[in-house]
Amino acid sequence: MILRKKARNFFVKTFFSLVLLGLFSLPSLTHASITPSLSPSRTTGVAPLSVFFDASGTTSTATALPFHEIDYAWNFGDDDTATWTYGSNPGVNKKNRAYGPESAHVFETPGTYTVTLSVYDGTDTATTTQEIIVTDPDTVFAGNTFCINASGTDHTGCPLIPGTY
Repeated sequence: MILRKKARNFFVKTFFSLVLLGLFSLPSLTHASITPSLSPSRTTGVAPLSVFFDASGTTSTATALPFHEIDYAWNFGDDDTATWTYGSNPGVNKKNRAYGPESAHVFETPGTYTVTLSVYDGTDTATTTQEIIVTDPDTVFAGNTFCINASGTDHTGCPLIPGTY
């Protein structure tokens, strides 16, 4: 009995000495926390609308280098069948998808889009969304289109404005 108690005390002292010296670590009892950050350059505009997205503010307790060690996956919420004509995988890579902490997308047609960012730090996954509203240029610029011509009289190709012809 005394020998078993001495062995246990030796093990406990050795174990905690290794932990204190940093040679052994105790497993965490809590899961890592990941907080996604999605910052668009704009949330509204006229089609075709270019928007830049930045997720570099994403934080995770599982890593000290979230910009480098987190997987970022973007879904821009529009046509999921459209593919790129050029690039490394023409006809395969989807225009609606992107990967990395920073991305950009052109919303070609009017509508309301929900952009989804999913981040994975090797332990946990988190998702956040952002709504982008794209308006129709024919509606926005109706009656506000001007044609300027060097001759001042030839307006061929200009839209007809009621009451001006």
